[in-house]
Amino acid sequence: RSTTAFDFVNNQLTATNVVLNPGSNTFTVTGRNSAGQDSKSTVIIYRERVQPPVVTITNPNRNPTTVQTATINIVATITNIADRSGVTFAVNGRNFTGFNFSGTNFTANNITLNQGRNTFVITARNEGGQSTQSTVVIYEPPVLEPSVQITTPGQNPYTTNQSTTTINATIRNVSSRNDVTFTVNGRPSSNFSFN
Repeated sequence: RSTTAFDFVNNQLTATNVVLNPGSNTFTVTGRNSAGQDSKSTVIIYRERVQPPVVTITNPNRNPTTVQTATINIVATITNIADRSGVTFAVNGRNFTGFNFSGTNFTANNITLNQGRNTFVITARNEGGQSTQSTVVIYEPPVLEPSVQITTPGQNPYTTNQSTTTINATIRNVSSRNDVTFTVNGRPSSNFSFN
C-alpha cells in the first residue's frame, strides 16, 4: 500500500508515527528520475507488548482478617492471564492446586484453616511480568462457655457423718488452674488440684 504521508527535505525521507500491524511490516522506499529508479526495503516485526498480570484479592476484603469459622473461600480477580497454567496459589507456604480460574475469576473454596495465622499467596505470570498478592487469615475458634459438673459427691444435698470429704468435678472449656475458683462455705480455697 502506497502512502504520501511523509516528508522529503534535503534528500531525507521522514515518515513519523507509522502504525504497525502485529507481526511483519515491510517498508519499501523507491526513488525515480529520468535515468531510472532504485528501491530498498526493510522489515519491522512488531510484537505487541504483553501487559503484565494484575492480581487483586477480593475475599477476604481486609488484610489481615480474623475469623471464627474453620474454613474460608479465597476469591480474586486476575487480569492478563489466559488460563490457570499462569497462576499459582500457596496456602501456608505449600502449593495448592484446588482452585478454579475462568476468565478473570479465581476461586478457592472451603480451605481448611489452621488455628492462628494462615497465609495465602496468589501469583500470576505471563510474558509481560508477574503479579503477587497475599493475605493473612487468622483463625480464632470461638471460646466455649465453661461447663462444671460435680461428680463427687454424687448427690446434692449429700449427708455424711465424716468430718472431711473429697470433692471431684469435671470442668470443661478452661485451660488452667488459674481459670478455676474453689470456695468452701463462701471462702476461697487453693487446696485443690486441676489436671
